[in-house]
Amino acid sequence: MHTNSATYGLWLISFLRLAILALCDTQEVNVGFILEGPAERETTVIQKAITAANRKLAELLSGQSHQVTLAPLIKHIDPRNAFAATKAACDLLMDQVITVFGPESTLASTRVLWVAQKYSIPYVVVQWGDDEPLHNYSINLHPSYNEVGRVLRRFIEEAEDWTHLGIIYADDEGLEKFESLLTYFKGEVMMRKWDTNDMEHKYVIKYFRTTMSQFRFVVDIPQSEIPDFLDLIAEYNMTNQYYSYIFTDWDTQFLDPKAFAVDKGANFSAIALTNIVGQQYQPPPHQDINRQAAPKTGVASEPGAANGRESLTHYLLLYDTLHLLAVGISRFISTTSLAIQPPSGLSCSSGDTWSQGTTILESIKSVGPDDVNGFTGRILFDEHGRRKGVNISVLEINREGFQEFGYWNEIDEFVVTKKFAETQAEIQKELKGQTLRVTTLEDTPFIMYKGNLTATGEKSVDPKDWHGFCIDLLNECAAMLHFNYTVHPAADGSYGRAQIIDGVEIWDGIIGDLQFKILEIAN
Repeated sequence: MHTNSATYGLWLISFLRLAILALCDTQEVNVGFILEGPAERETTVIQKAITAANRKLAELLSGQSHQVTLAPLIKHIDPRNAFAATKAACDLLMDQVITVFGPESTLASTRVLWVAQKYSIPYVVVQWGDDEPLHNYSINLHPSYNEVGRVLRRFIEEAEDWTHLGIIYADDEGLEKFESLLTYFKGEVMMRKWDTNDMEHKYVIKYFRTTMSQFRFVVDIPQSEIPDFLDLIAEYNMTNQYYSYIFTDWDTQFLDPKAFAVDKGANFSAIALTNIVGQQYQPPPHQDINRQAAPKTGVASEPGAANGRESLTHYLLLYDTLHLLAVGISRFISTTSLAIQPPSGLSCSSGDTWSQGTTILESIKSVGPDDVNGFTGRILFDEHGRRKGVNISVLEINREGFQEFGYWNEIDEFVVTKKFAETQAEIQKELKGQTLRVTTLEDTPFIMYKGNLTATGEKSVDPKDWHGFCIDLLNECAAMLHFNYTVHPAADGSYGRAQIIDGVEIWDGIIGDLQFKILEIAN
């Protein structure tokens, strides 16, 4: 009897499910994309991201009578063609799209934004920067330039205590991200432009090496050019322990760590936006994207494509935005009990607007802290409609991989997550097997020479030919940390005197040797 009841119960549940599915109507709504250039890889990623968003929609609307799926409509235009962008936006408007993902170039994006806001169509901003007005119709998941500048400033001043700074940059427009850093940085700043077209980049590196004017650098160049940058600084012997570099391209973390095999003790860091672990939804085709990428440079650029659209971080932001759109649509249906009514009858010659556009955008931007946790972290919006609470990570890089040093957000500011024991172990690992140059002045009983003169009448650099309290201390340190050293008496027999040459304080003697990184230790 119990068995028959259980069987009947299972049959009834299955029947009800089938009945619900039969009653469900599935509505397909259009999402518009305007791409500059061929953008073949991005087209593929859009298809996969739409599939992931539809899975999320099916999950969120499970059991409801009204189901929604997204269908992409893609328009290709010539790069930076504002007229073509406007026409594409008008065409998408007649195709009844419920959201438009705009082009990357600022001029083209501004034209499409104007069309979107005029007809109350939610608009997704896909480029970096702060100059796009939101007008309550835009969605932008990128952190602002101000936030990037603040994380750089906190890292450079508080975590690293840099007093001098060199900025190597490739794009004049990208300099906006350094405004906060340059406004508050108290030390000396030197800026040089990196341009691979006329070989100017080689002279930039040669200048810094020849003048020995900077040893701490912010490097704002495309990810695809970082391997060449690393080869160049290795050629000029700028990868030892005196040098530090932080890369600002979000895709630096996707480089093959073997590119950093040139490291001879330098500190390499990068900022990162993506949070690859702990997503709530299906991961993107990470391997598919990388399989199409150039082996050394990550995601390569297509000829004619606008910069940034081939960025893997851009692709992950695309996934996050479509995931957000899916959540917003489900919230709209759940809270209003209405079906989506696409903007029919609209054109760029009409004066009507989409009646549901504002409400859907509000549903998207009212997500809670646990609603969307994407590849770029949790997605929340402030009262002005801009994304808030973005976590920007600072990663340390070596030939073995990437490790988080800390992170920044507007609430916690800069938080160092790396343990001191890890740093200590890294220093010991770097020292092991190294031969350090020690410069000194003879001073009884601290440092005294006991060996014979060489054939040229000079004193030996072998520590065995020296003795004294300081030599004993050096021997203990060398034995404990497994390094070797050589001893070099100061050439001019002085600790150092300063001269002002071309406005720069230049030292000779032991201090001069330290200033120009000729030695590692002064004793």
